[in-house]
Amino acid sequence: MQEPIEVGDPVTLVDGEDERDFRVMYEFEHNGTRYFALVPEEQINDEEQDVFLFRLEEDGSLAPVEDEDEFNAAWQVIEDAYQTLAEEGVLDGDADDAGEDDEADAADGREAKR
Repeated sequence: MQEPIEVGDPVTLVDGEDERDFRVMYEFEHNGTRYFALVPEEQINDEEQDVFLFRLEEDGSLAPVEDEDEFNAAWQVIEDAYQTLAEEGVLDGDADDAGEDDEADAADGREAKR
């Protein structure tokens, strides 16, 4: 039985012969689907980070979100959560900046990748 994936967990994704290490930065459910925002391990301490969005498949694997409408809807959940945390003062930075960038840029300087 596969262990559940949680925020902060390291995850290694395999694409053919290539492996890349990520860290789970955010996990959420939207429209009955569980999503994970992953950051490459080598960028964990960087001020700007690439964020990759994956969905949990029925077999327990992670699949990249490639459908544009699904990606935009799921990414909006992340932006809304960030905005709420910024407004509550949990995050450093200006809450007024959230959501002002285009859809590919998260409000905290992370760049969404499909």
